[in-house]
Amino acid sequence: MTTGSEISAGKSFAGVAGTDGSSGFNYLLGGTGDGGVRTDGTSQWSTSQKTNGQSFEAGGSQYIDSVEITADIAATTTRLIFLNSDADGFSIKLSKIGGTYVNRHWSGTIQEMICWTTDASANRTSIESEINAHYSIY
Repeated sequence: MTTGSEISAGKSFAGVAGTDGSSGFNYLLGGTGDGGVRTDGTSQWSTSQKTNGQSFEAGGSQYIDSVEITADIAATTTRLIFLNSDADGFSIKLSKIGGTYVNRHWSGTIQEMICWTTDASANRTSIESEINAHYSIY
């Protein structure tokens, strides 16, 4: 995908995606700049994104295959992703699925992406179980 698809800003996201293993920043969700949800330059889901004040999940949470990220994890296989912005919302507008700007698009597959405008973290376990029942990810 060379350009992202427009979405409305959301509070929680769940999805199934995997990179094709290419190095570079692969943006899954985002607006502009480094505020997007992405893998880092080595194709890893990175905990450093959570500490960036402009990051969607800063102060929130990012789960891969039903486990909260505490260390960088490979993104080259298909993963179930659950993201929740911080309690105060996020400071950037998330407006794209699949990329943010030139050369920072998602390089791989996106099988499903669900967006909630409210905090869905209380239902995270059930949401992930339902998605996993369909895709058999973990």
